[in-house]
This record gives sequence, C-alpha cells and structure tokens, in this order.
Amino acid sequence: MKPVKKNTAKLIAYTGLTIFIMLLATNVWLSTNRRKIAQQMRTELEAEKSRLINEINKLEAEIAKQKSVTNVRQIAKELNMVQSDKPVEILQAETRQ
Repeated sequence: MKPVKKNTAKLIAYTGLTIFIMLLATNVWLSTNRRKIAQQMRTELEAEKSRLINEINKLEAEIAKQKSVTNVRQIAKELNMVQSDKPVEILQAETRQ
C-alpha cells in the first residue's frame, strides 16, 4: 500500500467532518420542524375540542328546553290534546303464585 499523503488525509477528515455537521444540522432542522407541526396540530385539536364542547352544551340546553313542562304543554295544546278531569288510576298487575 502506498502511504496516504498528509493533504489527502486532511481532505478526507474535513469531508467527513462536513458530512457530520450537515447531518447534525439536518437533524436539528427536522426536529424543529416536527415540533412546529406538533404544536400546530395541538392548537387545531384544542380549537376543535372547544368547538365540540360548545356544540354539546348548546344541544344539552336545547334538550332541557324541549323537556320543560311549559314546552310539553305547548306541544300538547298544538296537537289538540286535553288534560283529563279524571285522576290517573294505577292498575295493579296480577301476581301468580
């Protein structure tokens, strides 16, 4: 084997060091980019979560409104349903022994 010249050894060392620094810089850039994307996704998901919670609250309020006695009476009136004068009788079921 021929001995490697000093200049060639330096060139190989500098080339290796340059490649290492480029890989390190690429890794840092990718890591930073991933963090930005993750933060953006977190922000979007939090906004969606808030929107869904608000929608659920509106629906629950609407359900409570629909169940109110006043609303039920209004619907019954619109359907021409009248309240009976007779008291409600609860029938007992026969028991078998």
